[in-house]
Amino acid sequence: MKFSGYKRNRLLKKIFVYSSKIKEMAKVILEFDPIEDRDDMENAINGWKWKTLVWDLDQHLRSELKYNDAITGDVYDALEKIREHLHELKNESGLTLE
Repeated sequence: MKFSGYKRNRLLKKIFVYSSKIKEMAKVILEFDPIEDRDDMENAINGWKWKTLVWDLDQHLRSELKYNDAITGDVYDALEKIREHLHELKNESGLTLE
């Protein structure tokens, strides 16, 4: 059975929610056609890299706001807004950085 990217994402979310409710260790197997589904496959494989990248960016912004005394005024406000927006996007997507 083939799914479009949108349908696959919805299905994966349902599988994840279902498997999260199971007390035992559950397995999720993702199958991709390496030629037709190359982009989807790479997104699934590299998801942890994107999570790490966003986490690193968030930590860098946090560190700059907290410890860099040279950042003041408009620059401080801009960095703060960027970090807030990053968290809003994360929350709206139902993602976590933990």
